[in-house]
Amino acid sequence: MAIKDNIKEKWNEYVQANGCEPVYADCRVQFKHEDNGIDVTIKLLDELDDQDNLIFYYTSGLNDLLSLCEEGIEDFVVTDFYGFCDTL
Repeated sequence: MAIKDNIKEKWNEYVQANGCEPVYADCRVQFKHEDNGIDVTIKLLDELDDQDNLIFYYTSGLNDLLSLCEEGIEDFVVTDFYGFCDTL
């Protein structure tokens, strides 16, 4: 299953089970000019978090997260997706 399809499926499952959209996504990213990836937390709201040191990147929701799965203007791309959560 392609990563975008996996994210969409897990998003729908999360919303159905919890009755709200998730706040965080746990992912693996690969930097464009490096061989090794790192595991990160991406916040799905573009407001600052009191645990900012734990947040790798801020988005405005699902569509922004999906756009990070393709090479673009950012210096990284999401290469794997682990799951959604609402707390760190």
